[in-house]
Amino acid sequence: MRSVSTGLFQVMIALWLIGVSSVRAQSVWNLTRGDRFSVMVNVSRQTEIQLGDSAPVVRHTSEQFELTYLVSSILPTKTVLNVSVSNASLTDKTSDTPQTSAVAIPDGFVVDIAVDADGSVMLMGTTHHFPGKRAGISPGAARAIDESFPDPVVLSWVGRPFWLTPPATLPAADANAEQPTTWDRLDAVSLGLMGHLRGVVTCTLEKHNSEDSLESGTVSAKGSFRHIAPTPGRESEGSGFMFRDVTATVDSFEANGSFQRPEGEAPQPDPANPAGNERRPWLEKLDLQWSLSGSASVVTNGQSTKCRFEQKLEHSYQLLPGFRMKRSLFLPFPDNQRIPVR
Repeated sequence: MRSVSTGLFQVMIALWLIGVSSVRAQSVWNLTRGDRFSVMVNVSRQTEIQLGDSAPVVRHTSEQFELTYLVSSILPTKTVLNVSVSNASLTDKTSDTPQTSAVAIPDGFVVDIAVDADGSVMLMGTTHHFPGKRAGISPGAARAIDESFPDPVVLSWVGRPFWLTPPATLPAADANAEQPTTWDRLDAVSLGLMGHLRGVVTCTLEKHNSEDSLESGTVSAKGSFRHIAPTPGRESEGSGFMFRDVTATVDSFEANGSFQRPEGEAPQPDPANPAGNERRPWLEKLDLQWSLSGSASVVTNGQSTKCRFEQKLEHSYQLLPGFRMKRSLFLPFPDNQRIPVR
């Protein structure tokens, strides 16, 4: 009887280990539950607006905030992360001009996302929210904020770091491949009360190399976007004015990023060689630039005035030091990953 019980126990342990191994193989960046890392995001907007025949007004804003990613669970095909915002700030050098772009994302903003092993990202239901039920903000202003932060924009904010997820098997570093290695991602950019831009971005692996057990590389991206108009009847709520007949075009877009990943993480760590499988977030940095132009009718007190606008928009994502990768079943906890999270 004892030998039978021991055999059943060993079978159960073996099946459990197989289950753990299969789940780990499906997680993005080989993340495990409890892993935590932070990304600094900087946003710069320079907008030129001309109302009717008046002289153009240039408005410049810059935003900065930290995104902290915490792995809450590993599903068979997806990695679930809780993303929160901290240290958010907005600098407006021309605050006397009309508010036309999205306001800074506030501290305490929280969203849950699910990430496929290839880096594709989706929202987990409608879990994102602003803190404190927008304490001190009027209902009309809160609705205007909702209009400025549609789900595709929120998803893009928190999902862009996972663009730096090239295929698990990369071509040889010195190979002259006829076809470049590419992968597509969805993206969206907020225009505040003017709606948002939505498009498909194609990432291209530019180059990569392997040394010191780390595989690094650079990625470029191009894309095409189309304008999504603001919801009729909602864009004017709480703002004192509204935009109608909005048109917007992306005149140019480009992005460049770099990644690092342990060679052993493609596609799965090697339990027999844990020292060579140090885990880390793959993102190093990602820079994006858009050039936009468009027009709209600004309606105030029943009077309509034609306006045109041009905007240069830059987003940058930078992995912060102090990421914490939780000890896993097979891998040791590297000394350089014991730095406290900021």
